[in-house]
Amino acid sequence: MATADARERYARKNEQDELERAFRTIDKKGDDKIDPEGRCSQHMHGGLMCVLLSYKTLRTTHYTELDQLFLALGHKAKRGEVEDMIWEVDEDCDGCISWLEFQNLYTRGRDDKTGWEPRGLFNVVEFVMNDKEGAGFITLEEAMQIMYLRYGR
Repeated sequence: MATADARERYARKNEQDELERAFRTIDKKGDDKIDPEGRCSQHMHGGLMCVLLSYKTLRTTHYTELDQLFLALGHKAKRGEVEDMIWEVDEDCDGCISWLEFQNLYTRGRDDKTGWEPRGLFNVVEFVMNDKEGAGFITLEEAMQIMYLRYGR
């Protein structure tokens, strides 16, 4: 039986590659940001309220990259659901999730023992990372591997 350390080493061996693949899958435009319709609000001034208002305005007329992912998976996200996912992990308040913020959200979610870290986008990222064929579902074998790596036998 594999020890917890051995399972962790195996799980993290390809983790960075899988995380990059997940980011590229969500970042449809390839601009290294998960953002509302390719326009971040970093050029705007006036604080967080301006950023949130501009994001909500953009989202009412365009699909975000996360909306596109959810639609491809057959899920119609609620209006505030995607906004909250982006807001929870957007550390620099520019209305986008950069590659660094994406890595931080995954690392914090993976290592969280308290349950206080935002889990919405983390769960989506984990699903995309484990859906290796991009079929929109995880096979039983993939699910068993995830469970084994997390909890052992």
